[in-house]
Amino acid sequence: MRNEKATNEYVVVDFDLNEFMSQCEGINEELISRTCFFAGCANQGLIVSFDNQDDQYVQIRARAKTEIEYAINKGYINFISGMALGFDTMCAEIVLELREKYSHISLICALPYKKHYKSWTSPQRKRHKQVLKDADIVRYVSKKYTENCMLERSGYLLNNSSLLIALHNGKSREVEYTINLATKGGLEVKVIDI
Repeated sequence: MRNEKATNEYVVVDFDLNEFMSQCEGINEELISRTCFFAGCANQGLIVSFDNQDDQYVQIRARAKTEIEYAINKGYINFISGMALGFDTMCAEIVLELREKYSHISLICALPYKKHYKSWTSPQRKRHKQVLKDADIVRYVSKKYTENCMLERSGYLLNNSSLLIALHNGKSREVEYTINLATKGGLEVKVIDI
């Protein structure tokens, strides 16, 4: 039996950590510059039921689809939905539909915590689960409900995007706050007002 010594060869690479970090920041900035998110509280005093049969829903959906497709044609490839009831979920569904035509786009679902949908109706939960199943990435800001998980999710959306498509009729302080933060942060904002 021959006795062989294992030898390890190492290649020494001149590695500059600062240059590497700078390159990573550049990549991250490029991704952010091509990422859009959605905001639109379902309870803005709207009559719309976010049901496919509702006339107001059909109008809002058509306008949202136009804005999303316009963003795609401007070079946006990542779309983040906070997966709240109503507009967020509708926009996620539109992105999934458009992904058939534009295979290079992706849907990221950023949820505030696991099981945030537990109080929703059965059809709402079913719709929600289908979107999550078809999404490219699902990210939970928190494993369970915390006092700040909704704000943390909003922070994630704002910090990782350069475009906001919002549904706002002037009655939701939450959506107005998000629009103001996006504007102050230098994001482009497209508002669908009804």
